[in-house]
Amino acid sequence: MSGRVLRWLVVGLLLLLVAVPLYWILVTSFKTGRQILMSEAIYIAAPFTLENYTYLFEESRFALWLRNSAVTAVASTLFSLVIGSAGAYALTRLRFPGRRSFGALVLITYLVPPGLMFIPLYRTFIQIGYTNSLGTLILAYPTFLVPFVTWLLMGFFRSIPRELEEAALVDGATRLQTLWRIVLPLAAPGLLAAGLFCFTLSWNEFLYALIFIADDNLRTLVASRGARLHLSPQVHGRRPERRRGQRLEQGEGGERAGFHDRSRLVEIRGHSMDAYPSHVQICE
Repeated sequence: MSGRVLRWLVVGLLLLLVAVPLYWILVTSFKTGRQILMSEAIYIAAPFTLENYTYLFEESRFALWLRNSAVTAVASTLFSLVIGSAGAYALTRLRFPGRRSFGALVLITYLVPPGLMFIPLYRTFIQIGYTNSLGTLILAYPTFLVPFVTWLLMGFFRSIPRELEEAALVDGATRLQTLWRIVLPLAAPGLLAAGLFCFTLSWNEFLYALIFIADDNLRTLVASRGARLHLSPQVHGRRPERRRGQRLEQGEGGERAGFHDRSRLVEIRGHSMDAYPSHVQICE
């Protein structure tokens, strides 16, 4: 009896650790700016407001960014599962020269950080003229998703008895039919685990989405908010600081030229504003 109570206490503690941050986010979303900054109505939003949600859905592009994230994550996940399952089946069931070496290469590729691949990928997309599109992300994400899916499904496919596939082949089934009707249904838990991992990683990906997409209407949810914080020199009300190598021309009346005024000369490290991409918005 004491062991059962202890288990319920542990489960309750874990649920509390998960639920408290979610409750805090929900309560904060109903607070006004003053309540958040002045730490008023900490545990219950009283009085509560819906202005945050009104701004989110009516005055921002949140719904559009949410749709872009969903389309990119679902498409890249399906694409990675198709390629990864076919590759894993080939490495575990087919016999060809270099099969073991290729399997080790897949694992090594999975260990390569995605940050090392975005430069050659970006150059490749520029050369083929396929940038600034959701399809760019759908083709870029499988570069780090497919190795993981292949490596994970190889273990599930090895656990499936070969006799089941041999019986299907004897009955006249092709390799593709055997994979679709025998192997994949038995490896459904592995496909689900790999799919959840791919979807989560694609949804939270930031670097590729920030670099490959220039149009604000095509950005994903994570990159859209991160880009504004990263490209803006003023964060949380602080004015941009003058750094080494940064020179600003004087405006009329002795005032410094603002970052947002593109008509005035702004030189940073010897480059004019025209040297920066058009989608990089530098605001005061």
